[in-house]
Order: sequence, then structure tokens, then C-alpha cells
Amino acid sequence: MLRAVIVDWAGVLALEPTPEARARLRGLCAVDADDFESAWLRHRRPYDCGELDAADYWRLAGLRNETLLDQVLAAEAEAWARPNRPLAEWIPRLKAAGFRTAILSNVPREQWLHVARFYQTLLENCDELALSFELGVAKPDERIFRVCLANLGVKPTEALFLDDQPENVNAAAALGLHAVRYTNVEELSVELGVRFDGALPGLVGDPAH
Repeated sequence: MLRAVIVDWAGVLALEPTPEARARLRGLCAVDADDFESAWLRHRRPYDCGELDAADYWRLAGLRNETLLDQVLAAEAEAWARPNRPLAEWIPRLKAAGFRTAILSNVPREQWLHVARFYQTLLENCDELALSFELGVAKPDERIFRVCLANLGVKPTEALFLDDQPENVNAAAALGLHAVRYTNVEELSVELGVRFDGALPGLVGDPAH
């Protein structure tokens, strides 16, 4: 029986940044698209785990003018400020239906501090925030899942986990969680209905509005 729902933040609860938002970040760093994407990915994990601070990470990602760091952090927060409304509005409904709720996210401290203000209502309905910068470990490492489950007080088989990255979904499934890869609201709604036969509140709405 399901007792908890654990949801990824970036790419699930928050919509992916628009091309314009990504272009603004690249422009602040003054690097071309290929170099920016490569450096962003190469150094992100230690930033997510708190091993790099914002100044060090963005320098490695290509930022040349460190006086622009605050603008970069604000731009990144704004890029992730668009909630995926059907998922964001689902969390309070899960909570009202008696499920334990959690966000499990690979996210650096500085980004989270900037972006969390956009999601206050959502966060108020979460029983647990398992954030990589606080725990010093990131998905798909099984340790971050185990911490989240322990803090929720549930077994792996009692938890549903949603993420947009296959490696994270696979890691959760290997631990025994009901793991589902998120692609879009429509497909998720169908899969949850098939898997759980109405045991969960339904998803409604359009993420683009």
C-alpha cells in the first residue's frame, strides 16, 4: 500500500527553462552554447553536493566577470521559476488525502535559496525536503533515497518516486520504490491510473498555463 509520494523538483515540479532563459545565462557568462552546456554538466554534481560554492562553480562554467555572479544566480532562479502546475497542485491534494510527501532533488545551495521563494505554497505541503546540498550526496546514489525514506518513515515499497532522469528512476526501482519516469502530465496520469487503480488523487490541468 502506498503511503508516500516523492517527487523530483527540476524538470518535474518545475518546468525546464525556456530557450530564452538559457540564452540569458549564456550571455551573462559570455560563452557560446556548446561550451556552456558542456561546462554546466561537467561541474554540476560537485556543486549540487555542496563541494563547490557558487563563485567556483560559475567560474568553471565560464563566467568571466565575477561581479555578475548575483545576476547569474537570479537569472538561474528565474529560469526555474515556472511551476509545472498539475504536479505542483497535486502535492497539496496528496497531502490532504493522507499521503506523506517529499521533494528529492539534486540542487545547489545558492540556487535553492534563490528559487524556493517561488514555491512557498508547494513547500508548505511537503513533509520532507531531501536536497543534495544539505546531504552531501546526489541521485542516483542510493544513500539520498534511503535518507528520504527514513525521514518519511516509510519502506521503499510504500513510496512512489517520480523523476525525469532514467538513471534516477532506475536507482529508485532497484531499491524497491514504485519508480516512474516523468515525461508529461498526460502520460503520467495514464500510468498512475494503470499502476494504482485510483488509489492516488488524479492529475488535472495544463502545465503550460
